[in-house]
Amino acid sequence: MNLSDALSAARTSISNAALESAVLSRNISGASEAGYSRKTVALVSNEEPGARAVIVRAANEGLQKALLGAASSASRAGSL
Repeated sequence: MNLSDALSAARTSISNAALESAVLSRNISGASEAGYSRKTVALVSNEEPGARAVIVRAANEGLQKALLGAASSASRAGSL
């Protein structure tokens, strides 16, 4: 690894850390809002030195299934 690659990896790491801090801050400020969903930061490796950060919306699979089931039942009841 040459000096340019090392500097690029360091810059990417600092950028990713800043993004993680921003997402954490938004999660804290949005926790009391109705309908807010928690976000996480996933690091994805790529060809360049360092890893790319991606924001991912957290989801509760059980709650999602229950919501879809309730919507389906309501739709079925409304069409009868």
